[in-house]
Amino acid sequence: MDYRIKYRYEDFIVNEVSMINYLDLKEYGQYTYFYITKRGISSFELAEHVAKIFECAVSQITFSGLKDEEGITSQLMAVNKSLDRDRTLAVIRSFHDSNLLEMKLLGYSDHGLKIGKLLGNSFKICIRNLDAALIEHMKSHMVSNRYFMPFVNYYDDQRFGMPGRVKNTHKIGEAIIHDDLGRAVDEYVKANPAIELLEIPSQGPALEVFSRIEPDKYVFFLNSHMSYHWNEKVEHIIKDNTDTLCYVPCEVHNWAIPLNVTNLIASVGMETEYCYYKYSADGLTVKKSQRKIFDFATLYFSDFDRDEFFDGKYKMSVSFFLNSGQYATMVLKQLMMRLEQEYEKVKLR
Repeated sequence: MDYRIKYRYEDFIVNEVSMINYLDLKEYGQYTYFYITKRGISSFELAEHVAKIFECAVSQITFSGLKDEEGITSQLMAVNKSLDRDRTLAVIRSFHDSNLLEMKLLGYSDHGLKIGKLLGNSFKICIRNLDAALIEHMKSHMVSNRYFMPFVNYYDDQRFGMPGRVKNTHKIGEAIIHDDLGRAVDEYVKANPAIELLEIPSQGPALEVFSRIEPDKYVFFLNSHMSYHWNEKVEHIIKDNTDTLCYVPCEVHNWAIPLNVTNLIASVGMETEYCYYKYSADGLTVKKSQRKIFDFATLYFSDFDRDEFFDGKYKMSVSFFLNSGQYATMVLKQLMMRLEQEYEKVKLR
C-alpha cells in the first residue's frame, strides 16, 4: 500500500503532554519556561535556536522529549537562566524564524526539565494517497470512527538518525561503548558528511572524544544503540513464540510483528527489561527499567476527503495519544499493514 505521511509539515501535528502543571510555575525562579511550536527542525536544533536567542549555552536548555523534525510539534523547554520577563517578551515579539512558529513565556521554576519526564504526546496525522475502496472499508468497520489496536512497541527509524541522512546513530553508540574510536568516527562522518575529519581527534578514548565533539548528543548515541538492542531482543522474543509473522518496513531493519498480537501477549507478557545510559553529577551510569513490548492505541479517524495532492486518491486524518517513548510512525505502519490485510480478506470472500 503506497500511502503517504509527512507529505507536508502540516500533515504531522504533535503536542507534548507534560507532567508539569503550568499553575505550579512561579513569578520568579532559576529556570525560565517556554512552550514552543516548531517545524522542520529537531529538538536538538531547537535548543540551539533558543540558546542563541537568549545568549546562553546549549547545555542550559532542558527539555523532556525529542520531537519529530518532519512536522509541526509543540513542547516545553526550560532555560537555566532567570530571564527578565519584560525583556524576554520583547525578544519573543521581535524574533522571526520560519522554523519557530510560536514561543510562549509560561513562567519560572527552581527546577529544569528531564528527558523522559512527560506523560506522552498527542498526534493528529494526515494519511494520503489512499484508495477510495479502502476508505469505504474502514468506514464500515469502525465504531464511531474509532479503531482499537494492539501494537508492538518498537523504536522507529527516527531513533537512529535524522531525515535524509543515513540511520546509524546506534552504530556510533555501539562503537563508542566498545571504545572503537576509528569505527565511531567513520559512522559519525557518514551521518555528518559536512564534518571535516581534521576537526575530530584521531586518538584517545572514544567516549572522551565524543563527549567533547558532541557534548549534548553523545549520550543520545549510546542510548540509540541500547534502543536498537532492545528492538532486537523483542524481535527474538516474538520469533521464539510464533511463526505467523509479517514485517514492518524500516530503514534500519524490517522488524517482525505477530499476525495476532493479542494471543502473543498472553504467552510472553507485556514488558521486558530496558537498559539505558544516564549522565549525572556522578558521571555516566547504566540504569535499568521496564519497557512495554506491546501496548494499545485508540485511534480516532476524521476528515475523509479527496486528496488534493494525489489525483484520484483520498486522504484521512487519525488522532491518538501515545505514552512517552512510543513512536507514532511505528503505530501507523502497523495500522496500515493491518488494514490492508483486513481489506484483502474481504476482497477474497
